[in-house]
This record gives sequence, C-alpha cells and structure tokens, in this order.
Amino acid sequence: MKGDFLRVVDDAMLDLITFDNDNINMAQARLSVFKDQKDWLLTIETVAFDGDYKNIVNVMGSNYNGRKIFGKEILSFPEWPVNDEGEFIISPYDMIHVKIQGEEVWVRPTQEDYQNAGIEPDPFGPTKLLRLLCYLFRDKFWIHDKELFQVIGIEKEMPLFFRTEHWRHPDVMEKPSQIEFFQQLDSAIAKNDPSIIEIKESNTHWSNWTYSDQPDF
Repeated sequence: MKGDFLRVVDDAMLDLITFDNDNINMAQARLSVFKDQKDWLLTIETVAFDGDYKNIVNVMGSNYNGRKIFGKEILSFPEWPVNDEGEFIISPYDMIHVKIQGEEVWVRPTQEDYQNAGIEPDPFGPTKLLRLLCYLFRDKFWIHDKELFQVIGIEKEMPLFFRTEHWRHPDVMEKPSQIEFFQQLDSAIAKNDPSIIEIKESNTHWSNWTYSDQPDF
C-alpha cells in the first residue's frame, strides 16, 4: 500500500479544507475512502453555495501529488430565481421547482420542514434554500461513484472501503493526524478493516461552520 495515510493527508491539507471559508456557504459534506490492494483514495464532497450551487470534491490519495479539487453544478432552475434588481424571488413557502443533478423535484416546504432542518426561513435566500433541499433530498446531491471517478479522471474504479457524513473534521489550528477519527482511518486502511473506525464526535453539520457565511443576494 503506497504512502503513509496520515502524512499524505496532512500534506494535502496544508491548504486546509474547512467548511467555513470565505468562498462557500456549506450545506452538507461526505467523506469516502476507496481502496484496492495497491492504493487508497480519499474524497471529501462539500455541497455548497458560492454564487452557484455546487458539489465541490477534494481528492487526495497514495498516488496523488498533493490535493486536487473538482466542482460540479448540482442544482438548476427552470426559471432563474433572481430578478433584474438582483433580488432572490423564491419565498420560503412557495412551491419550489428545481432540478437536482438533472432530476426534477417539486416541493412546497412547511414550517415544520424548516424547524426540523434548523433553519430560520426569514430572511430567505439561496443558501437557506440549498440547506433546506439538502435536508429534504440529501442523497440526490451526492455524486455517484462511477461519475466521481470520471470527474477525478481515474479510468479504473476502486472499491468503496468506508463512507460517512459524520466525522471530526479539522479546524484551522489542527492537522488530521491530531484527530482520533483520522488516526483510526489510518489504522483501518493499514489493516484493511473499516470496523476499527468508531465515530465518537462529529462536527460536519453545516450549523458548525456558519462563521464565515457570505450574505445571500
């Protein structure tokens, strides 16, 4: 197995992947590890609003030099939701019609939907819309594994070894190697045993990363 996992991930995250940077408003995240007998690959998907609605994929692995970043637009509208004055024209309780990765979705949110999602609907804007839709249609926003490898540019898919939406992600002053979750992931990859991983703490919900939220339209 090429490459020491913690060393590679620490080096790849020198330009730290945080979920509250000045460029994105995060809605959800997912970590996946793919592994064969020779190599491993780690991907972190971040569904976010950055002026567009994207799934931003960070990739690192035993055969990668540093880290690569890819982005895919995952939400579109039959009619653009911003008027000529630059105002967001979707109201929180409107019938919402969107396409999520090309699949048409209609929903009329309720007050209970917003309460369950932990979202204050007023004032309403693109970030709150995305976070609500992620709460209601979470799995529709992830990139399927086959397409993920196509986006990354790897012809031969590697088997999925481990996947989670809940983990302890490093903050600005931390390295992955200092965090128990990544230490367990290192052991799991070395021993080829994902059952080693026991997630005791998670900070990957968007509500933990709103410090640098940019204003919506």
